[in-house]
Amino acid sequence: MDFIITDVEITTNGTGSAITATFGLEWTPPSGKLIGFGWEVLNNGVTAEYQFTNGIVLLAGSTPTPVFGPSINFAALRGYLTPN
Repeated sequence: MDFIITDVEITTNGTGSAITATFGLEWTPPSGKLIGFGWEVLNNGVTAEYQFTNGIVLLAGSTPTPVFGPSINFAALRGYLTPN
């Protein structure tokens, strides 16, 4: 089944000298070519949420890897499964 990401929620620590923090998601689909998306948020301890009407598709058999930058406290990906 494919996983369709419809929402990304990122919370930072809000401490340190960095003004912004980054979170990325990379994955390798069965075709083998690395794909990735990244988000930059303010490092102020507030939660930032991104919504995707059409969704980001992770094909069945993909290997996802989260990439946490400094000051990221929490990141959640939400979505749904769909037959491929």
